[in-house]
Amino acid sequence: MSTTTSVLKLQFAKRDLAFLTPLATILLTLVLTAIIAFILQRAGLDPNSEGYEFGARQNAGMMYALPGFLIYMGVQSVGTTFPFAMSLGTARRNFVQGTALTFVGLSLYVTGIMTVLLALEKLTDHWFANIYAIDVYVLGAGDFGLLIPITFFATLACLSIGGAFGAVYVRFRNKGPIVMGLSIGIVLAAAALLLVPYFGDIVESFNRWWGVLIAVAICGGSLIAMRLALGRASVR
Repeated sequence: MSTTTSVLKLQFAKRDLAFLTPLATILLTLVLTAIIAFILQRAGLDPNSEGYEFGARQNAGMMYALPGFLIYMGVQSVGTTFPFAMSLGTARRNFVQGTALTFVGLSLYVTGIMTVLLALEKLTDHWFANIYAIDVYVLGAGDFGLLIPITFFATLACLSIGGAFGAVYVRFRNKGPIVMGLSIGIVLAAAALLLVPYFGDIVESFNRWWGVLIAVAICGGSLIAMRLALGRASVR
């Protein structure tokens, strides 16, 4: 357990959690989206009517379904695995590096699933029933060039946030995540107050790639926080 690769293998030891759960979550969301679409169509909504595609593409179910699990995955990747890794003689630096690689691997996996599903959705003309689950605005409206970076960086950001909270918990126990959460909330509230006068201009000029830059900043900050917290964390 002295190398980064060993940590990577340890993190992926729970294969059901790492591989089956995100796949099951995505497929379940797809099924629920289909059920809702069928209900609306049975209730009289015409899928060929003007504006149906615009309304259907407003569906953000996938973006709501995954973050909770991904953040939990990030938390447990540190909170439960770090003490065990330390007992096996893992260096703290190697643990952080291996965990970061784990987050990248999981992000690539989720992105791969979403890319395949988008291809199938477009190939089947939206599952043969005008069902919009992946081909939605929040995921790039069917553009692979947008779906891939949006999914990858959003997944990586959620995992990294979870990892940071897990590390703070290991270092400071229950008070750590509470203080960290309150601090983030205060910073976001202050930023919102400062930006309210410019909100209209920001929305008007917003570019999807800004989201990628924000996600990169979140990932970087979270990994730094994780490294700093685990640097002095005791194993109890």
